[in-house]
Amino acid sequence: MNVLERYEDALALPEFATNRTVKETANYRVVTDWKPGLEDQPQGKRFYIEPKTDDAEEMLFSAAQAHNIPNFNKRNVVTETGVRTRLCLRADFSVDNLGPIFFRETVFPEVGNDTIPSPDRMEECLEQGHKEYSFEDWVLPVSPQFKMTTASDKSLLL
Repeated sequence: MNVLERYEDALALPEFATNRTVKETANYRVVTDWKPGLEDQPQGKRFYIEPKTDDAEEMLFSAAQAHNIPNFNKRNVVTETGVRTRLCLRADFSVDNLGPIFFRETVFPEVGNDTIPSPDRMEECLEQGHKEYSFEDWVLPVSPQFKMTTASDKSLLL
């Protein structure tokens, strides 16, 4: 049973507003905003995971690759040193994405599909000193050859 099934009755999308922060961690901010070109249209609502630091941005790229979700948009992100333009990960504004965003659910993508990385999981990777994202704590950085063999099927990471 996944997180969504356990909390299905309690789950609801947060109120949508332009640039509304719905979750914040030390290195990430999740905001609601419109997908460029679909402003003010119901199908244009999105979550954006904004990295607040350089290390967080690198981890976000690594996590996006692991989750097969290369949906980035440039956004102005407020950091400790001011506002910086960063590439931020875009995800559908849907109930399916509440588990990873709010409950640290880590969903392995199936072949040909994508999932979104949990900001909490990316925080854990950073806290452990990892330079690359991993699905679980015991997974060590691996060689490029191993990445190539598992890139199409994350279920091989047992």
